[in-house]
Amino acid sequence: MIKRSLKLSVVIVNYNSAKFLESCLKSLQPAITNIKHEIIIVDNASTDMSSILISNLPKEIRVISNNKNVGFAAANNQAMLQAKGKFILLLNPDTEVGLDSIQTLLKFAEQSEPEVGAFGPTISNYNGAFQRQSIRSLPTPRSALYRLFPWVGNILGNQPQPYLPYKTAPSQPTKVECLSGSAMMLKASALDEIGLLDENFFMYGEDVDLCKRLIDAGWESWFVPSSPIMHYGGGSSEKHSVRSNINFYLAAQKYYVKHFPNTGIWSLAINTAVIIGIWVKFTLDLAGLLFRRRIQAGSVKPRP
Repeated sequence: MIKRSLKLSVVIVNYNSAKFLESCLKSLQPAITNIKHEIIIVDNASTDMSSILISNLPKEIRVISNNKNVGFAAANNQAMLQAKGKFILLLNPDTEVGLDSIQTLLKFAEQSEPEVGAFGPTISNYNGAFQRQSIRSLPTPRSALYRLFPWVGNILGNQPQPYLPYKTAPSQPTKVECLSGSAMMLKASALDEIGLLDENFFMYGEDVDLCKRLIDAGWESWFVPSSPIMHYGGGSSEKHSVRSNINFYLAAQKYYVKHFPNTGIWSLAINTAVIIGIWVKFTLDLAGLLFRRRIQAGSVKPRP
């Protein structure tokens, strides 16, 4: 087992995000100046200008260069297996760190109860609005069924907690079910117990799965108000692409198959309905994506 000789390890997985990575690192450096830390960047065989940017980074930033895209979870695991920090911050390259956001997280983490294993900062969109996806409820077959088929909830009533429970960021530290992997601090001892990210999730879903496993093992996840970490979103995932949509819905299916196995006729019926609903929703989203692309292409006029 690696000796935890540092307070913090920052792990950044980069894939074709050169236009974001430089700004991310510039914002990160002053935020961790007074913290005994390390920065580990894993590049997933980027084909943009990332190699040039990474080759000019200071030598104290450790770089792992893959010869193929091994996926988000696997790349994070490569770095976490080498991380020497007592706390590990998973950070997307398409983020900009608030000056005291990491200090605030660390202060809370060090003073928290032993069972707290994950910590999430305030995450904002590029326009400064709270990013609601940064705090989520863990999906269940029932909540998924109600979300995919709202009429079921209207008939049966007793609605579960919304998937996105907060419209604005809580003003006080708050125990939550699920945090976003775009900026999530983890206690290394919790990872030692439950394991790293599940590499069956190539992209999307690995953070939800991790939070689920933390709860199942008796650990807690907490949201900690801080100066915002801005998350542009889609910097590494080709947002709004067909492949991105496929990966998103594949992750949803993998999550349900993993955590809610069929144990009888009733659970089989519910899970089958959820899986069908996932791919119906995918089909509708894909149709909408392709329709928007046609509209955009048709609205572009050639230059005279």
